[in-house]
Amino acid sequence: MSELSGDVSVVECDTFFTTTQKPFPKLTADGKIETKPFLEAAEGVVALVEFYGPVFFCVRDDMMGNIQLKKVYDEDPSKYFYLDDMILSEKAQGGRIASDSLLWLRRGLELFRVFYTYLIEETRAGTVTDDVRPLLRKAYQETLAAYHGWVTKQLFKLVCQMLPCRKDLMLGLALGQDDIESTVIRHMSSFVVDLKCNTQAVYKLYKDNDIELDTMA
Repeated sequence: MSELSGDVSVVECDTFFTTTQKPFPKLTADGKIETKPFLEAAEGVVALVEFYGPVFFCVRDDMMGNIQLKKVYDEDPSKYFYLDDMILSEKAQGGRIASDSLLWLRRGLELFRVFYTYLIEETRAGTVTDDVRPLLRKAYQETLAAYHGWVTKQLFKLVCQMLPCRKDLMLGLALGQDDIESTVIRHMSSFVVDLKCNTQAVYKLYKDNDIELDTMA
């Protein structure tokens, strides 16, 4: 419980974004990303993918790059304290495992960032509808669609129909608690800000160092 003023107090409810989902790290002054908190935050998104099962199957394999990155990090945590150092070290040695894994992980994270952003914007604009499938389709087209083959795209169209309605989606993110959608949206908004900073930093890292960005599945 947190005091506001005088005798007025409110209870800050936990949501998916304050429990399972860890926050993405703040960037350093020179724009680097700390590896451990980045991977821990990515694990939270992977947990959401697994929770909704078939709905996000098309992005599940992309998100599994998180596992490969953790293996590399565990080889030498001090050397790979920053994600940037891991990728640049591998590039210098002519490798591609970590860079490919991070490339696809970033794309998967971008799907969720854009989808969450649409949910937030819809809420703030007061144009909420219970069918959020159009928002997910739009997010997919803006992020992963360009890198998926025809078969994956067609399968996505089918499984998208299984996406829960907004009410059930929010209830899941609220950990089963009723009437706290405003709290879910507030926590989601904070999460999206840091997620965007991290995915943009990864993109800049690849672009500045001429690492391939256009691999298609």
